[in-house]
Amino acid sequence: MIQDALLLQSRLFLEEDMNTPIVSITTQNNDVQKLLLKSYTSMIATGGSLSLMVLISFETPILDHLMSRFMDGEAVASDELEEVRDSVCGEVINTIIGLALPTFPGRGKGVTITPPITISDAASITKYKTAKLTTSELRTAHGALSISVINSEQPQKEQ
Repeated sequence: MIQDALLLQSRLFLEEDMNTPIVSITTQNNDVQKLLLKSYTSMIATGGSLSLMVLISFETPILDHLMSRFMDGEAVASDELEEVRDSVCGEVINTIIGLALPTFPGRGKGVTITPPITISDAASITKYKTAKLTTSELRTAHGALSISVINSEQPQKEQ
């Protein structure tokens, strides 16, 4: 359910807001033991009534394409490139989670979210014991990005 909401909002964001058609989507559920990260990754954790971690990992070409869209085609100085890429990573994950939150269990009530954290030096994340890991790759003409959810608890019922 959460992965479906994230995929729907990702599709709407990429195709409608960023004018970036998705060529294909593939999803793996729970049999993933290690998540291989792409060049740039942002993550947000949720707490409160729903504990999980959401990661969006970008190949450099798709991130640069999205950066160009965010910057409305304005050139980025080479000494600012990494900072702008990190910022776009955070904006993309914030936007997608913000749009998907009302479709989470309990309509997102009681769910807290952390600010996004961008990771650029990690190569992988290994699933721990009973954690559930679902990952989907969205492929575009500009490269791929993956959306992953790591969840170790069942959502609490609304009271």
